[in-house]
Amino acid sequence: MRFRLLICLVFTVAGCAEQSSLCGNYKICNPSFRDKICVFLKGINGAVPGSEIILYEDSSFMDSSFIYTTCGNISTGRWSFQNKTVHLNISLNKFRNESLNDSLSDAEKKFHWICSFKLRNRRLYHIDQTEFGKYIEILSKSE
Repeated sequence: MRFRLLICLVFTVAGCAEQSSLCGNYKICNPSFRDKICVFLKGINGAVPGSEIILYEDSSFMDSSFIYTTCGNISTGRWSFQNKTVHLNISLNKFRNESLNDSLSDAEKKFHWICSFKLRNRRLYHIDQTEFGKYIEILSKSE
């Protein structure tokens, strides 16, 4: 019985430590040669420029805050980590161009959307399917 309890404790602490190590600033990076091959094989049309994610560490580790900046938007909300995937639960979205924000109602600014990034080799990967094709974001952690 003690052995089982010890194993559960080790996995719990390891999970919290892993999520804690994810905290920080991630910026768009140049794709590696392997990334370029995968992009070609998956039929991806291009890469998304200018994205940045800041994952903040809150006391609970289970539901922490973030800022996700793209070329046109700034989104905030809570993030979580499960199955090697960072889930951004976006609850507030603003345009980077302030004049566009004036035309939106509060209901349009506040919405719920989940954007998921796969974690692989200290990089975050997200593939977005649009009416114009598939696009990828590859972000690496800034040290």
